[in-house]
Amino acid sequence: MKLTPKIFLLLGICVILNSSCVIGTIANQISESNDNGDAILLTKKTFPISSIKEVKVNTSGGSISVTGDAEQEAVLEMYVKSNKSRSLSKEEIQEILDRDYDINIEEKNGVLEARAKRREKLSWENAISISFKIRTGNKLTTDLSTSGGSIQLANLSGKQTFKTSGGSLKIDNLKGDITGKTSGGSIQASNGQGIINLTTSGGSIKLENLDGNVFASTSGGSIKGHSIAGILVAETSGGSINFDDLTCKIDASTSGGSVTAEIRKLAGDVQLSTSAGSVNLTLPRNASADLNLKGFKVNTDGLSNFNGSNNKGKLVGSINGGGTSIYASTSAGNVNLNFN
Repeated sequence: MKLTPKIFLLLGICVILNSSCVIGTIANQISESNDNGDAILLTKKTFPISSIKEVKVNTSGGSISVTGDAEQEAVLEMYVKSNKSRSLSKEEIQEILDRDYDINIEEKNGVLEARAKRREKLSWENAISISFKIRTGNKLTTDLSTSGGSIQLANLSGKQTFKTSGGSLKIDNLKGDITGKTSGGSIQASNGQGIINLTTSGGSIKLENLDGNVFASTSGGSIKGHSIAGILVAETSGGSINFDDLTCKIDASTSGGSVTAEIRKLAGDVQLSTSAGSVNLTLPRNASADLNLKGFKVNTDGLSNFNGSNNKGKLVGSINGGGTSIYASTSAGNVNLNFN
């Protein structure tokens, strides 16, 4: 059978429209992606947006996605896939669910709850991954937990609490009281406001365009950030720290890497420390500050209007009459001070 030019044109239009769906902000990408690969959509339920004030999800081995971009109705989708290399049919998956899992999805008194729990004595090789994707209104409280998948949230305002034992965290455009934890994955947070507390035991952290009280901690990865205002506390036991475009009070420390901080505008005290690397600090040229810098050697570039001393790896004094407290320390490297 031959395809006419008109059919080719229609196919081309479809390709263009489908391709455009992958272009957009991080929040759009989170909304459009179910992050479930070859998983089968097993359940789909809808609810009035106005009736959903809180979302609670607890699942075993699957991912969770919650976005506040629904317009007419809230939608919950449950995806299921096998942990084995071979794929399972929808009928086979349903048989496993009926036999080995307790599944509960309900909305009651404004709380939308989805729970998937394995029954006892079920070996991991016979288990399946159960993931939930939820689209709701943007004013919402969440309480999310998974034992082995990633968690993604976007376009939400309220208290958000989420944790995973073996996956990454990705959040975008959240406002409110935000607490996220992972035991074995990376964290990415962007365009957030409020109290933001993010912790990982074995991954890197990337922060961008945040405003508020920000706490970021990792036991085994690096921390990077751009455009942060308010108060920032960053801690890692085994990686470097690198921040730029800061207008915040900052306390950053690491036990095993360098620390770099570029301050665009002093908005509070600066405290930087490492046990096994260099400290690189850039301040505004017109900054009024009291300096206390310690290292194997303290290097300065563009230091002016300085009143104090710099010798034997210790610089103490004031610039431009003094003011904000600036402390930087390293036990096995140099402190490098620059001005922009």
